[in-house]
Amino acid sequence: MKSSIVLLFLLCLFSQNLHAQDEYVFEGVIKLSGLSLYTYSIHFYEEEGVIEGYSITDQDGAYETKSLVSGSIDHKTKEIEFYESEILTVKSSKSLDGFCYIHFNGTLKEGKEQQEIWGKFNSKYKTGDLCINGVISMTNKGPVLKRKERPKVSLAGGIKQEDRIEQETRIEQENRIKRESRIKIKEKSKNLVSKANNVSINTVATNEVLHVFSKDDELSMLIYDEEVSDNDRINLSINDVPILIDYGVTKRSRKVTIPMDRDRVEVKVTALTNGIIGKNTIRFDITDSNNLTRTVTNLEVGETATLVFLKQ
Repeated sequence: MKSSIVLLFLLCLFSQNLHAQDEYVFEGVIKLSGLSLYTYSIHFYEEEGVIEGYSITDQDGAYETKSLVSGSIDHKTKEIEFYESEILTVKSSKSLDGFCYIHFNGTLKEGKEQQEIWGKFNSKYKTGDLCINGVISMTNKGPVLKRKERPKVSLAGGIKQEDRIEQETRIEQENRIKRESRIKIKEKSKNLVSKANNVSINTVATNEVLHVFSKDDELSMLIYDEEVSDNDRINLSINDVPILIDYGVTKRSRKVTIPMDRDRVEVKVTALTNGIIGKNTIRFDITDSNNLTRTVTNLEVGETATLVFLKQ
């Protein structure tokens, strides 16, 4: 009976901490071994030393990449590690065969309001072979990352010989809570990524390629003019098969289904007119079962932007 009460109390404390969870954001730079510099940031939740979230490399740049991140932090030693496990989106006209995933090991330097994550990283290809290496330096842009202390549950009467079995049961229960926290925080991190996608918009100009990764067999794409309907007209094709011809985009969205019946599906958008106000700018909202990817093309007459969907 006493064991059940202890378990219920621990689970209640865990639930309260999870609902009060903060989103942590660290922003800075990544310096490659060849002295190249790119912006780099990680956005994550942390619970029981477990980290789950996403990273953004070269934000608003020509190679902007968003990837899922998993890792851990030891609040006693101040050691932090994380790795990129899966690409969500990447803007690049180059082949992705040489894409590298960051594996970082570093330290968290404490401060009352300012914290710094600094350390070296190795990156690896999807095959596991080593790629480039370098250094990452970031500071927090929000809540201070610190250990969330849970009140210790003491047993009535102190620790006596007859209480040892119950104490061992409590330790097993706490370990179970840690395992559950890893599962639940992973689910919560999906909401973090989804929220970020709802806020951020990928801009694709001429000769640029936005790569979007998905595990689904079918994607949905809404096409519309977000602002003033100013006679923007486009051609749209999927794998070189015309889908929309001389289509006039308005504020009313048009749905196009993208079948993921192959590993790579290519959508091309060509501007046929400039709008009355500025360039040909069209919104594309792409959704699958997990993510929303918001995109806008920014083209002159005759220019083409490319969206590539890759099956994971």
